Amino acid sequence: MKFFTQKKVRRMFAIAAAVFVLFPQSFVACDAETSGEAIRFHTAVVGTTAQGQNAAGFETTKGWTVALTSAHAVFGPIYFYGGEPMAHATPLERYFSGVVMACPTHAQYDYGAVLGEVLEQYVVDLLATAPTPTGEVPGVAGICHSAELHLHPPGDQQLPAGNGQEEFAKLNGYTMVIMGTATKDAQTIPFRVALDIPDEGTMRIVQNITADVTLDDTSAPSGSVVVEILLDAWFDPVDFSSLTETDGEGNYLFNDGTQAKTALLQAVRNRYSYRVKWSEQQ
Repeated sequence: MKFFTQKKVRRMFAIAAAVFVLFPQSFVACDAETSGEAIRFHTAVVGTTAQGQNAAGFETTKGWTVALTSAHAVFGPIYFYGGEPMAHATPLERYFSGVVMACPTHAQYDYGAVLGEVLEQYVVDLLATAPTPTGEVPGVAGICHSAELHLHPPGDQQLPAGNGQEEFAKLNGYTMVIMGTATKDAQTIPFRVALDIPDEGTMRIVQNITADVTLDDTSAPSGSVVVEILLDAWFDPVDFSSLTETDGEGNYLFNDGTQAKTALLQAVRNRYSYRVKWSEQQ
């Protein structure tokens, strides 16, 4: 009879302990995050600031006073999850994630159960005083702890349009088009942003957006889950003095190679540039 060495025994116990820790937590999470009750709830997107004010005007930490005259962007799909925001999964968690994904309501290990999803693209006026509705979606009752926002160009991946073509025409094929002025000291810079996010890896997907919204058959019919776009966070790291080229109307452009475009792109992809809240109004 062949006996195991102490080293092999310790290794077997370590693997068994890891599996024991991972599996119960993952499968219990599916039950804890949702009641399994099918519901429908309304969704929306709104432009705002970190202080919850209208996004038409704000100041940045670099000393710029920004006044936006127009701001449109396309969003979708949007996914709402029961799991907590998670920066990175460990290699062992990644290894076992394929097994855990068999949980009901097509849950996935990193983000928990999918409570609802907006599958269309919606063009949003980010200066509008009221949230832009992005549809009523079927879902599952539970607590939404995180969300995922996609930033594809209009019609990318043949995504269905949620609103009319006249809204999509405002973007001229870009993911976002924003115009305004930035003032610092005695210098005022009119600018225009026409931004596409590179189609590289998951660059067009903002993951792990923090949320804390309870969804059930009592609250869902009376309000909306609102994704807030924090425009002051988008522009906060931008140095407008790095802009050098203008269009025919004298607007400075966020061109490749400028600090302004690089900083804006990074901020747009930052999960802390977004929030998810519950609104009592649809």
